[in-house]
Amino acid sequence: MRLFQRILLIPLFLVWLCVNFPLEARSDPPLVIPTWVSPFKDVNYVPNGHNPRQVLDLFVPDQAHSINHLSPVPLIIWIHGGGWRSGYKTDGGGLMSCLLRAGFAVASIEYRLTPEANFPAQVNDVKAAVRFLRANAEKYHLNAHKIGAIGMSAGGHLVAILGTTSGAPSEKTLEGNLGNNQVSSDVQAVSDWSGPIDFLTVNKQAAHFQTADFIKQVMREFLGDDPEKIPSRAKEASPASYAKKGNPPFLIVHGDKDELVPYAQAQDFFHVLKAKQVPVSFFTVVGGGHGTGDIGPAVQVTIDFFSDVLCGSKAAFLSDKSKFPSALQE
Repeated sequence: MRLFQRILLIPLFLVWLCVNFPLEARSDPPLVIPTWVSPFKDVNYVPNGHNPRQVLDLFVPDQAHSINHLSPVPLIIWIHGGGWRSGYKTDGGGLMSCLLRAGFAVASIEYRLTPEANFPAQVNDVKAAVRFLRANAEKYHLNAHKIGAIGMSAGGHLVAILGTTSGAPSEKTLEGNLGNNQVSSDVQAVSDWSGPIDFLTVNKQAAHFQTADFIKQVMREFLGDDPEKIPSRAKEASPASYAKKGNPPFLIVHGDKDELVPYAQAQDFFHVLKAKQVPVSFFTVVGGGHGTGDIGPAVQVTIDFFSDVLCGSKAAFLSDKSKFPSALQE
């Protein structure tokens, strides 16, 4: 095949990539880093820290390729899933590739897992990562006032708690003391993909699943005990507990056939946010399980969401149901 024909195929491949990859599946494509993106690998986000999990990768497009040619560049933080017990910052390469192609800077972070520490260590870590990135925004040419967060599964839970504790001082147990504490850990937009939201209801909602025992085990590892036995701690770990007017806009994405995190978790969260007057939209992956199904439209609507909230008119997104009228609720 001639060279120019191969070059023409590259954007077609990336379009396919953005529409067809399944999140958290073994076949998830690797991250594609365009030549106009500067990578910063294995950056410690805890000052003088040495924990190998407290690191992030950062990818920053040059001004000519940033979204709407904006400089400094709006940032999207990606948080991997894995039940708080596994996962790496390299997971979700397909989604990160799409966000980079859309012109965002992307940071992918790792955090301590449950074999090492349970809640609130994971929340402490992701908040520390946000503070680090905001504190170093000028160094990396990032817009400290335009930070979005997206996560899948356990990562969805972590971005949701970032969002619901934004807009007001969060409790010290959630903020932690891992450096840059004079800087805000707020984010300005959140996309929660299949995240558990209320630990006081998740086991009951999943009781009829074949995976019910596994779900209980994962919750026990994360919280330190069964949520029913430690309701105050379960409430403290639940993003729904902190929802309030003034939280940033949310986009919830969830498969209606999910048998790891019940679809009802997303439905309930949507109504909680609406009741608190938080701007929120809900995209259903029809027939989708946990990170499976036809998620191409969800990727596009997520990019549209971040583009509108961080760089344009969020009202245009929140009021426009024409793209996916059967799945996008408002």
